[in-house]
Amino acid sequence: MQAKLDQWLAAPSAANITMQFSTQEVCELFVQASAHGVLALLGYWPHTQSALLGHANHTQSVRAEHAKATLLDALHCAALAELSQAFANSAIRGLVIKGAALAQSHYPSPGLRPRVDTDLFIDPTQMAQAHEVLLAANWQPVSSNFSAVVLPERTYQKRFSGAVISLDLHWALSSRPLLARALPFESLYLNSIAFDDAGHWRMPCPVDALLVAAVHRIGHHRDQERFIWLYDVHLLWQAMTLVQKEQTLGRAEQSGLCAILLDALVASQKLFHTEISSDQLARLKSVKAEPGGALLQEKLSDFAFDWRFASWRERYALVKQRVWAEPDYLRSRFNTKRAPIAWLQVRRWLGRR
Repeated sequence: MQAKLDQWLAAPSAANITMQFSTQEVCELFVQASAHGVLALLGYWPHTQSALLGHANHTQSVRAEHAKATLLDALHCAALAELSQAFANSAIRGLVIKGAALAQSHYPSPGLRPRVDTDLFIDPTQMAQAHEVLLAANWQPVSSNFSAVVLPERTYQKRFSGAVISLDLHWALSSRPLLARALPFESLYLNSIAFDDAGHWRMPCPVDALLVAAVHRIGHHRDQERFIWLYDVHLLWQAMTLVQKEQTLGRAEQSGLCAILLDALVASQKLFHTEISSDQLARLKSVKAEPGGALLQEKLSDFAFDWRFASWRERYALVKQRVWAEPDYLRSRFNTKRAPIAWLQVRRWLGRR
């Protein structure tokens, strides 16, 4: 069934593919497509529209998924607009990244890029200010069992227009310290473009957005492949001019991200027939001995990778997070405000609820 899904989701350049599906097969394909975040796209691609003929109920599900994702995107954009002036008043610089930005810049309709939150990358020196601004705007932080090095982001939630929406505030672009250093905030902000009409929110330029997409796929989720992440890569690359593609390759070489970018482009090419020249692939392949390429080795754990390339301060944080959980997380996990943190930590070690 996975092979059929691969074919069914092939890019429109492969529109000559004709496939017939039973009702059971369509149900299974829909489950797979939903898990990969591409269910709404099925109703947009002409060649997948033909595959849905005769399955009216499932066609309705595709439309409902698109409508739901469109509404959720509108709520997130409205929440960002509400926060814009508060961040501007505090001179906090912010970049809207990943799906939230690409839904507006590269997808024909924002509802074709489903997501559960908005990712906002801010100047790491302004984290405390941003936290206070969000609290003042009634955004509530979600407790996490991760230190600032292990997971350099914090989730905030708010009930907005009848729905609970989430905002992930990042002060680094990857949980892997080495990759985070490859794409620092200042570098991305310097080349950023406007996200909204007001102009306060920015988003990475296409060159940086592609590198962010490639890093996110491997740096955070190398054990989980989702087709929507690869479709992000496909759309970004296909929309680039030749000059932008050359800039992307050069930026990857400077940042030590050639192996990770190559892996993303090859995977996108395999699934969506992304047009990549042999010369461009050869240029990425010619770069050898990149530290980041070690993440593509299946036997190397995230911890082993981070330990190899982390500073001593970062190594301390890596070990501490695995031994001693964050107090807020412990109180949330065991639903108590009075018990001593040490006792809650012991309960965690013993695996008790």
